[in-house]
Amino acid sequence: MWLVFVIIILLVLYLLIKRQYTFWENSGIPSLKATFPAGNLQKVTKNERSFGTAIYDIYKQSSEPMLGIYMFFRPAILVRDSELVKNILAKDFNHFHSHGVYIDQERDPMSENVFTLDGEDWKKLRQQLTPAFTSGKLKEMFENIKFIGDQLVEHFAPLANKNSEIDIRELASCFVADCLASIAFGQSGISSINDPNHEFRMTAKRLQDNKDFLTVIRQTASFV
Repeated sequence: MWLVFVIIILLVLYLLIKRQYTFWENSGIPSLKATFPAGNLQKVTKNERSFGTAIYDIYKQSSEPMLGIYMFFRPAILVRDSELVKNILAKDFNHFHSHGVYIDQERDPMSENVFTLDGEDWKKLRQQLTPAFTSGKLKEMFENIKFIGDQLVEHFAPLANKNSEIDIRELASCFVADCLASIAFGQSGISSINDPNHEFRMTAKRLQDNKDFLTVIRQTASFV
């Protein structure tokens, strides 16, 4: 009796997964064959590629204007045609402002930003941020970023002369922290590049890393 029940459950699961992994094929859209359970992200789950580079690998496998892929069990569209991209980001943006990524405004306020929000919440935040990105202010930002970039080059010079190994992720994190401190908070005297343990960077790092186990599970489950 139990064996029959288990077989039925497994059969139902198999049919559901097969139906999910033929979504784009049934829709008449060119797609890549998916592999259980990661879809087209097998190399990401094996830590062989980052998410961005895995998507780039998929991008290079096709010449179609758009390609159906599977992010675990979620069907997704990879848009390759520049005109389609332009329409999605500009002309038809009202239909595409939702990115379909994780957000939990109550339990994880750090996930609430202009990239993750959608609908009216996204519109309100975008209206608040737009005045900060005028051409004049972008020029000022560029000068600040260039100054911090010059500091980064100066930091690299002695390390390069000694052929020293560096943690590029750590240095990139310091560079971003200094840019944010200067542009968003007006703190031009901060240099995490030369002082990785600066209070500003460490505070931002704690906010980013302070996620309990349940929050990590929610984010993972939402993505899958």
